[in-house]
Amino acid sequence: MSRHRAVRNLDLEEELADGSYDEYDALDADALEAALFEVVETIGAPEECGISDREMREALWDAYFDPAEAINWLLQEKERKEAQARKQAGMSSSNTALPAGDNAAQSTPSKPLSKLQQKVLANKAKRAEAAASGSPVLKPAAPAKPAPQAAQAAQAASAAPQAPKKPVAMQHAPVLSERAEKVAKAAALFPPPGEQVSLFRVPSAFTAKLSCISQPSVSLDDWRFAGHDNENAAPFVPDAEIEQLRHAFSALSPDDQKERNRQQNAKKAQKAPPKAAEKPKAAADTLSAGVARMEIKPTPAKKLIPVDEILAQARSKQDKEQPISLVVVGHVDAGKSTLMGRMLLEFGQMSAREHQANERASQKIGKGSFAYAWALDSSAEERERGVTIDVAQDSFRTETRTFHLLDAPGHRDFVPNMISGASQADAAVLVVDSSTGEFEAGFCDRGQTREHVMLLRALGVQQLIVAVNKMDMVSYAKERFDEIVDQLKPFLAHTGFAEKSVRYVPCAAGAGENLLAITEPALSEWYDGPTLAGALDLLSSPERQFTGPLRLPVTNVFKGTTASVSSGLGVSGRILSGIVQVGEAVIPVPGDTQGVVKAIECDGDVVPWAVAGASVTLYLAGLEDNQVSVGDMLCSPSAPVALCSSALVQVLVFQPTYPLVTGTAVEAFHHSADIPSQLTELVSLLDKGTGEEIKKRPRVLPPNSTALVRVAFGNGTRKGYPIETFRTNKEMSRLLFRMNGESVAAGIAVEVFP
Repeated sequence: MSRHRAVRNLDLEEELADGSYDEYDALDADALEAALFEVVETIGAPEECGISDREMREALWDAYFDPAEAINWLLQEKERKEAQARKQAGMSSSNTALPAGDNAAQSTPSKPLSKLQQKVLANKAKRAEAAASGSPVLKPAAPAKPAPQAAQAAQAASAAPQAPKKPVAMQHAPVLSERAEKVAKAAALFPPPGEQVSLFRVPSAFTAKLSCISQPSVSLDDWRFAGHDNENAAPFVPDAEIEQLRHAFSALSPDDQKERNRQQNAKKAQKAPPKAAEKPKAAADTLSAGVARMEIKPTPAKKLIPVDEILAQARSKQDKEQPISLVVVGHVDAGKSTLMGRMLLEFGQMSAREHQANERASQKIGKGSFAYAWALDSSAEERERGVTIDVAQDSFRTETRTFHLLDAPGHRDFVPNMISGASQADAAVLVVDSSTGEFEAGFCDRGQTREHVMLLRALGVQQLIVAVNKMDMVSYAKERFDEIVDQLKPFLAHTGFAEKSVRYVPCAAGAGENLLAITEPALSEWYDGPTLAGALDLLSSPERQFTGPLRLPVTNVFKGTTASVSSGLGVSGRILSGIVQVGEAVIPVPGDTQGVVKAIECDGDVVPWAVAGASVTLYLAGLEDNQVSVGDMLCSPSAPVALCSSALVQVLVFQPTYPLVTGTAVEAFHHSADIPSQLTELVSLLDKGTGEEIKKRPRVLPPNSTALVRVAFGNGTRKGYPIETFRTNKEMSRLLFRMNGESVAAGIAVEVFP
């Protein structure tokens, strides 16, 4: 699957989860109930104290079953809510009772204890008396704990003497908020008056000042109405101070004075502009001479590695790792993704934790059997539908070689994606379902098993492993395995696969049987061939075109980042020929804009260079995403591929439903490019064995025939397409033709025309 889709569907919560969870056991339940009993005994039942049972339990859970800490938090939270309610009520009454601009300062009366605080103190005092008298207090068994802070505060409060009438600031326990303590201290210093306060409020000093300034005709005597003699009323400011205040506001403000000064300075500057300081002539001449002698050197380009050195390292790596691109194909629901997901787990490419996460997620949506497949089917749509849609890519290593894995979709609606994946492969694994009736459904005339085999051979794949999957569903019966092999052998030979290049391996992906080892006695009784991993090691690496010009078909384009590049345009594909390295210039064809390679990723590692046969992601600078498209060809600016508008193609006709005649519109697939095309001329029919011409200008192309046809590419919207002849580059010449949702022919370009 493409990289940008993998990033988009990345589950951060699942990736960051540490796998450990808090559990609530019986011991926690007992401790919680014991602590809850102590809290209720201290502050009262929920209906009495106004604190719900749920709030008590949550506070105890957060406090690790510490009753004292939970009580402190509950009372502080209740005090905060009550203070907020009082504040809102006071603001509401002030807005309705006072006229505009009349906010007289009032003395704050002493704040009495709330009913809840009184009850807490009473309960604590009662418990202290019971403890002093020796009477037992019944409560559930709980671990011994130190005396709560609330109990200590209650004992101190009951022992302290209190004045009979004079309100004194009370030393509350830590359960009271800091604001409550400040209010209590203020109440002790300023006790409320005993007489009745007048209903008329006297304006504050600040209000009186503003009112006198804004309304000079109103005298201060008019403000002294009922309540003036009240000793609690704020005193008025003398008239002299008010005059000073009025005079202070009559002058310009600092901002106005600053603006006036700026305007005056601007006028002076216009009248008499200052003369610029003249530099000495000698100094000016010296400066000019120095500037003239300055030499601005361009930024040196990154030094490229010599080609001979890269070739030597590439050949050494080829002999050591023997990398192979492996595509997995087969009929829908044959178990391709499950088989490869299990292989990734067995070879350690996927961790056990990742697999467990896939198991949990798949079971939640009722698809527990798809847990292994989710290692490759990572998009939400693929997981919901249970089918592979896009080509998923990964890599793993056996004892002898490295494999770049391409998991192709099996549904007939996604054959174009399968073609894109198979065009990048050196070898293939054909997965067939051994269940009764399932193999026959995939091997019928319109089954995907047949079509995939023909497409593989047309794209140049010569090595094939047939994985007979789900053998556990038929009890590892040798008869069923032999029946499937007998039906496949003649078809594969007719398609063009040599018998020595095909191996048949029975396996069970879900059970992990015969992937790395044989553990089932029912299978080991009759099968003595290699395991699936052993069969993969027997594949041979094809020859690479290291010395040819750079050819990289683009399969994906995205905006991405890497460890060495902060941002850039990411271009993915498999190098067909040539060498690419960091710092080298490349050009997408068709197009004329060059880009510079800033970083190269190959199988998840950042590398300085890559050669033919490697599936890479290049991070380019100097190119935008609208300048590179899927299906384009990245080339070296010194040797770009020529564009062609038509070609003479030697085709192998499959079994099309509709006849292929002159003028037939078809879809031509060239790597990842889907090109609208037309058969403009049927040149001749050829002999399959010798290639000699047997008929000129046929009216129709018969099924299973070989012919030479002329194909026109595109509909006039592009200059041409990067296609080369078979003699120049084999992989650049292969074409597939589809019509009305079915594959009708495959061929190679013999001659191209601009």
